[in-house]
Amino acid sequence: MSRGIDAHGQPPVQFNQGWRVNRGIHELLGFLRGIAADKHISQTEAAQLMSWISANGEIANEWPVNILIDRLCRIYDDGVADEEERSDLAKLINEIVGHKDEDSYLWGPTDLPLTKPEPDVIFDSNEFVLTGRFLFGPRRTVQKEIELRGGRCSDTVRLQTAFLVIGSLTSRDWKFSSFGNKIAKAVEYAQRAPIAVISERHWQRFLLEG
Repeated sequence: MSRGIDAHGQPPVQFNQGWRVNRGIHELLGFLRGIAADKHISQTEAAQLMSWISANGEIANEWPVNILIDRLCRIYDDGVADEEERSDLAKLINEIVGHKDEDSYLWGPTDLPLTKPEPDVIFDSNEFVLTGRFLFGPRRTVQKEIELRGGRCSDTVRLQTAFLVIGSLTSRDWKFSSFGNKIAKAVEYAQRAPIAVISERHWQRFLLEG
């Protein structure tokens, strides 16, 4: 038997996992572009999207699919996607697929001065500062999730700040934007205090644990 081939002559599941995940994400992006084309999401389209994601669990933990799943679960918590919720969903989908130059946003490696190694995110009794735009939702939604877990939010980076969280929809040209001021201040203060600069993606990983 050839190395890496199972008793049925097939490669192990892990062999094609990366390819299947990438294919699933590309299929989802195509689906999202289709339903967002008219800038309105109907009850039927929202239900179809929920069904498609439920049937493709292999990509459920991939970014930003997990953000989309979280939003859909919140929408369908009462079993119905009303007009306001579908409008909010349309905005999220547009953020995911609506940029012509996706590389201008924080989808992959960046030159952001993120804290390494990435720290555990502890919400209780810690102060958070938010900057940039978030896939998770409006900044008030992100702030609510932090406060529900015992954290508090501030508009200004201070020596008391524990975490500066950078939204995924922050431009890669952050140094030349207003967001850059908070980031630069956090890096400066980190030399005197334990301030961690983290991505939205890393922050979101700890929501279920907080």
